[in-house]
Amino acid sequence: MIFQPQIIGKLLPALTNPGTAADLLSGKQLIDANGNVLTGTMANRGAQSLVLEQGDSYTIPAGYHNGSGVISTRSPVPFWATYNWNDITDPENFTITIPSQYTLISNLPRENGLSITLNGYGRYSTYNRCNVSFGAIPSEYVTYRLDGNIALEDGNYMGTVEYGIAIQGNSIIFELLSTDFTIESLRHLNIFCLVYENS
Repeated sequence: MIFQPQIIGKLLPALTNPGTAADLLSGKQLIDANGNVLTGTMANRGAQSLVLEQGDSYTIPAGYHNGSGVISTRSPVPFWATYNWNDITDPENFTITIPSQYTLISNLPRENGLSITLNGYGRYSTYNRCNVSFGAIPSEYVTYRLDGNIALEDGNYMGTVEYGIAIQGNSIIFELLSTDFTIESLRHLNIFCLVYENS
């Protein structure tokens, strides 16, 4: 055993700004000026690393950080895709799923910049097998109103279609809410929206 007589009975220097247990890492100990053992309570956060998306924020937690973490952001990129009759068997109720290498940026259609055009076949009154085309005009956050143009034998008829559009995860769900003609089939549906690329 080694003795250090030069420090026995020596008064500790007075502290002008003494620390507390909260200033010491959790599990570490020290002896204060009164000879009391203090056990630290400061959380050791280590490296804090995460990726923020559009509109996200991060609250820095109290504690020790080792300085090696990285906070970064990812920006939306445009996504275009065309789906045909093989993908859409029921033109009144169908779901389009964005490929897994992407993530839709929001569950609100407008925040995704969702734009839709489609064409297919429909019926109006006594006219059968008419060409139908639509373009999506966002009117509200959840419901889109699609104004349709049907090409008839003796001219054009301006009809209306209203789809309810909901987003769940990477799926865009279409539900026909109202129409003044019958949609029989869709040939092509083009989608544009904003997505995140998954790493």
